[in-house]
Amino acid sequence: MASSVKPYSIGGAVGIAVGLVGLGFQWKYPDQGWLGKWVAIGGLALLVVTIIAYISRWHTIREYERTHPLITPSPGSQHLSQKATISPVFAPVIAPVFHQTQTQQQVQTQKTEQRKQKQQEVGRPNLIDRGVRVRRAHQDLWAQVLVEGPNDNRYGGFDPDWQVLAIEVCNEFRVSPKTAPVSNVTAEIIYSLPDGTNFKLNRGAWLGGANRIGFNVNDYRHLIIIGSLMRTPSEARIFVKEYPRVSGGMDSFINLDALMGTPPADHDYPVEIRLISESEGKHYATFNYMLSIGADEGQGPVSLDLIKASDWEAFKKDRAEGIKAQKGDV
Repeated sequence: MASSVKPYSIGGAVGIAVGLVGLGFQWKYPDQGWLGKWVAIGGLALLVVTIIAYISRWHTIREYERTHPLITPSPGSQHLSQKATISPVFAPVIAPVFHQTQTQQQVQTQKTEQRKQKQQEVGRPNLIDRGVRVRRAHQDLWAQVLVEGPNDNRYGGFDPDWQVLAIEVCNEFRVSPKTAPVSNVTAEIIYSLPDGTNFKLNRGAWLGGANRIGFNVNDYRHLIIIGSLMRTPSEARIFVKEYPRVSGGMDSFINLDALMGTPPADHDYPVEIRLISESEGKHYATFNYMLSIGADEGQGPVSLDLIKASDWEAFKKDRAEGIKAQKGDV
């Protein structure tokens, strides 16, 4: 607008100047007053024409702006123009795709956070391996299970005592995700035999808890891997069958000889334990061990060692050095 006003300003100034020149000429040369008069009239006419032309143009512009309003860009368009240098021709094509990609990433992030938060609120069992435990147990003929502790019946009784190697499993407390109680846990135990075959026990025996067990938070239980009857220490036994489901009474007597087998001595057996819930269809943990059964000369007791798989190489090295030392002494 300023550049268009400038010519009209010049025209007005020239008109005024010419008029003043005419008046001055008429005042200085009275005998030539007619010439000064016409010069002043010309300057006044130029000034009038300039004013009329400026008013006419101003009115025309106002009328055009009224009939053709100016379209201002939307805030979204301004945002895109600030984010990237995009040609106006391609801006409508690129902008929606960029905006849609950002939206999908945000939605995916929100879903991931919501899923994590839901898992933390619901909780999950945290079953961990706390290592090998040597336990004294006795066979409770009425409760149908091996119960921790020796037979404390002061009248003797008929409950035979056992020495068992077990692993201690704990449902350890955890804040995030929080630890939840769990029930109906079973242990699949797989023994790898020296001939290259595997024996799998679908439901291993929990000390004092039959084939299925439950855990509250920070509860621990003992899973029997191998045992030896105190009165026959030369034999090591593993469960090859599950505890039977019986109603009780005299018919509930459990003959562990029918449920257990005696693996050959002087062998090492890889053992894999899988903690699962059959009813929930969930797998909670897997533990790997090595079971070593060594036979002493004669009818002496067998030596049993249960070692974590991660410590097996160190154990073998120590065992070899011990055997070498014994032969050297002989």
